[in-house]
Amino acid sequence: MKLHSLAIATLVSTLCLSGTTLWAKTGTENLNVTYNNTKIYLKDAYDFFKLVVPKDGILSLSAQGAVDLGLQIDLYGKDGATRLNSNSGKNQVVNLSTAVQKGTYYVRVYGYSGSGDYSLTNSLSVQGIGNDVEPNDSYQNAIVHKLGAATTGHIGYYNDSNKCDKYDWYKVNLSTAQDLKVILDATQNLGVQIDLFASDAANRLSSTSGKNQQLRLTKRLSSGTYYVRVSSYSGAGGYTLIIK
Repeated sequence: MKLHSLAIATLVSTLCLSGTTLWAKTGTENLNVTYNNTKIYLKDAYDFFKLVVPKDGILSLSAQGAVDLGLQIDLYGKDGATRLNSNSGKNQVVNLSTAVQKGTYYVRVYGYSGSGDYSLTNSLSVQGIGNDVEPNDSYQNAIVHKLGAATTGHIGYYNDSNKCDKYDWYKVNLSTAQDLKVILDATQNLGVQIDLFASDAANRLSSTSGKNQQLRLTKRLSSGTYYVRVSSYSGAGGYTLIIK
């Protein structure tokens, strides 16, 4: 078993490789590179790689082995034991994509059948929309939202403890009765739901959901405190939220 430490230093906005570079066995290398010509045998069935991810994004891993070499890719959290995702295959390219938050992760390449050389490639597609202030995953730590303002956030990404950021809560204070309008634009393929709650954060007053479209919610409300919850039911990505 070998452990390779790879501190991610260079970010990219696409999954395309700009060239092929060796992942060094020791030292610091950039993201979006390929580690080539390593060998997996029965006495050395596992290789571990350490990745320090600086921002939320889609981490893509790709392994290609010699003929008849069965490979499995596992992505683990910071403890090196909690598995977030996995994929395997033989006589094919094995791909694994995971929506991850900033943190420390471990990649394990396992040769479950045969022996031989393999190459391993990583890349990160960074979420370009600004993140919300965490934690705000419950109404108790909801972000106070100023009426008429726009805020951005991320949702659906897993951290290095395998916890998904599924909910973002916002608190709204109304001084007078009005029609409250909630408008949300999400990134492509992110399934989002908006829920409007009363001051107890339990009585749901209105809700809407969708994917690949702008979401709008309007509700006549009296003065008081209300909560807006943004949740992900499919995928991961960024959003822009306006409450007015």
